[in-house]
Amino acid sequence: MATYNIPLRRSIMKAPKYKRADRAVSAVRDYIIRHTKASNIRLGKYLNLKLWEQGMKNVPHTISVETTKDDEGIVTAELVGAPKEVKEEIKKHKKSPEEKKEAAEKATETPAAAADKKETIEGNSKKAAAKTETKKETQGSSKAAYRKESGKAEAAPEKAAETLAETRKDSSSKEKTSDKKQKQ
Repeated sequence: MATYNIPLRRSIMKAPKYKRADRAVSAVRDYIIRHTKASNIRLGKYLNLKLWEQGMKNVPHTISVETTKDDEGIVTAELVGAPKEVKEEIKKHKKSPEEKKEAAEKATETPAAAADKKETIEGNSKKAAAKTETKKETQGSSKAAYRKESGKAEAAPEKAAETLAETRKDSSSKEKTSDKKQKQ
């Protein structure tokens, strides 16, 4: 593990303001390649955050970096004082003897028992369907009864036809009067 103080000012000042943070990242990468003689470089999370902390245009002039080299030749660069992230391998959950027994029982279940389960499920679904049908019937009958009581059921179509005929007569008479006025 080595620590480097990387000067960024010279490389940053050569770049336009809108490219300075990008140029700083590439300058850090070039510096580490030159000093560690490695081609595969990984920049850490906290190093990247520090470079971009003040925005794209205002990059720090120097930065302190710690580097570590893996067995595979990968060099990882991280900001000095940054928390170390340890990679943990995820272990598969081992089944207890009780869970194994339950799984074996499910696998060796007889076809008759499986058929019984299906029948109960189908029976429950049929009961639920019958309930919803009766609800719909009661709702429909109550609406029809209301219409009959209020007289809206029979009167509604007749009234609609009468109003339509009246509007047609009114519009045709208005057109005739407007035609007469235009001729005069």
